[in-house]
Amino acid sequence: MRITDLRALAKLAHQKGVLLSVDSTMMPPVICQPLLLGVDIVVHSATKFFSGHADCTGGLVCVRDPELAHRVAFLQNAEGTALAPFECFLFLRGIKTMWLRVSRAQENAQEIAKFLSRHSKVTGVFFPGPGGCDNRALRIHQSQSSGPGCVISFTTGSVGFSRRLLDASRLFKTTVSFGSVNSLGEMPCTMSHASIPAEQQTLPQDLVRLSVGIEDVRDLLLDLQRALETASGQREQPSNDQYDSRFDDLPVVPRLPGGTAEETDGHDDASGLQRGDSLVGFLAAQAQQKRPGLALLGVAAVSALTLGALAAARSQRRCAGFIAGFGFDVTVMVRSILLRGFDQDIANMIGQYMQKHGVNFAREMVPSKFEKTADGKVKVFVKDAEYGVFDTVLVAIGRAGCASQLNVEAAGLSYNPKTGKVVVDDNDQTSVPNIFAIGDVCEGKPELTPVAIQAGRMLTRRLFAGSTKKMDYTDIATTVFTPIEYGCVGYSEDEAREKISKERIKVYHCTAQPLEWNLNSERKDDMGYMKLIVDKEEKEKVVGVHILGPNAGEIIQGLSVAIRCGVTKEHFDDCVGIHPTFAESYTTMTEEKTEGSALPTKGGC
Repeated sequence: MRITDLRALAKLAHQKGVLLSVDSTMMPPVICQPLLLGVDIVVHSATKFFSGHADCTGGLVCVRDPELAHRVAFLQNAEGTALAPFECFLFLRGIKTMWLRVSRAQENAQEIAKFLSRHSKVTGVFFPGPGGCDNRALRIHQSQSSGPGCVISFTTGSVGFSRRLLDASRLFKTTVSFGSVNSLGEMPCTMSHASIPAEQQTLPQDLVRLSVGIEDVRDLLLDLQRALETASGQREQPSNDQYDSRFDDLPVVPRLPGGTAEETDGHDDASGLQRGDSLVGFLAAQAQQKRPGLALLGVAAVSALTLGALAAARSQRRCAGFIAGFGFDVTVMVRSILLRGFDQDIANMIGQYMQKHGVNFAREMVPSKFEKTADGKVKVFVKDAEYGVFDTVLVAIGRAGCASQLNVEAAGLSYNPKTGKVVVDDNDQTSVPNIFAIGDVCEGKPELTPVAIQAGRMLTRRLFAGSTKKMDYTDIATTVFTPIEYGCVGYSEDEAREKISKERIKVYHCTAQPLEWNLNSERKDDMGYMKLIVDKEEKEKVVGVHILGPNAGEIIQGLSVAIRCGVTKEHFDDCVGIHPTFAESYTTMTEEKTEGSALPTKGGC
């Protein structure tokens, strides 16, 4: 392996009056800084280590001389080779973790280089570390770099063997890139260098190049060992027909009751897991026993109890829905009502829908204590009386402010002692003029991530860009991702009556069956629901929109713009619906809701 002495080369170039340019992509700045060694220009494919996630494309040109920097900048501007803002964000994100990523990958690479150098099927290893190059080259490299990097090349003596090896690997994905958090592999002569005529190629045809990632090195070594055995015919190519997973053949043995595979000496333990079984395969098999055709990852319980405080009602419904969807028994314990703060007509419909599709509800119950049973399950008590025994208990506890624990009084900051949240005005300013607050910490503000992001943007513009526009916390759309989605913006029916008046409010509503449900035997009797709440004295201005059905979040996002623009019921009536869609029912809605009335007649798109 040839390693260039950059100091000597820079000295020679400068003696001849020429600039020295180096492509240091394989040796990122956390390992090697050629500018400090006398190099004039350093280029990097930022797609590799700077990104680290193989999700953006870009490059860097670094120079020592300010005049040269101006010349490069002029050319860049003239040619228009500028990165888009999102790519800039991705590279800045990657730079933050580059040292950690490269350090871990280097450690892995050194272990893999040692393994390959000792393997009988490997005829040569090329790596700027012990065992990968001669002592002179190693001394040169160590004098100008702080580490060996994480790219290893090796030969096997056979093009066919090298191809079979890469094909058999499950963790080294076959691709021409390098520098990612994921381990990658390629054969340069047939991939990255394939455009070079064969007579001009200087690399061995059987050369394999590995870019080592940050995975557990034990997994990588085991994968390479098995790939080498498969390539040499000592092991059959693992079949992926059963679970559609590339990792079934790896013995990832979890610590389950009854001991590890080593402790049980290959016999079944209490869980049914045997030596050599993978956790993925085991769970998939368990799931298929319960529901044929289902490949389940990561859930081993056969029943679950979900407990939720009112503040966490949304996450409570969401967890219960997807766990029940896998075919497990789920019970939700409800302290008072479902989805407090949301439209109660729809909250009750969600409860009925979930109950119909396998979720049990224990209403007006609060657990008083939990006890672990001898077999590892959880016994749940209500008012100190046993309610039931469950494999898993999920507790949704909600969020509470902690301003009272931060000694904010010392700074003169006002907060609500009951909620622990900071009091702010409509300018997001606290009681201290130079202290501002946004997000969930603020009293009376919606606890939604997009709200905090938007408030932060607008506050920054007011403080530093001369803007006077304030955050509008009204009419913010949101979605509850229960098994049947619920999207809403504006007032609920109860809120509208309270804040506007019962006499001024009119409610239009309808049911409709989405086309995809009509074709689904499990949902052909289910109905979606829509509601428009209007203010009669404001030309039927819409003050609340609610939708229960598939893709509710996507639909309500568009309708939220209309609400903020002052849309009226007449605007909806004048709009031509798109057929056949679920949302077109908003343009044909005529039935008014009256107290005690039944749901509208069944409809559909």
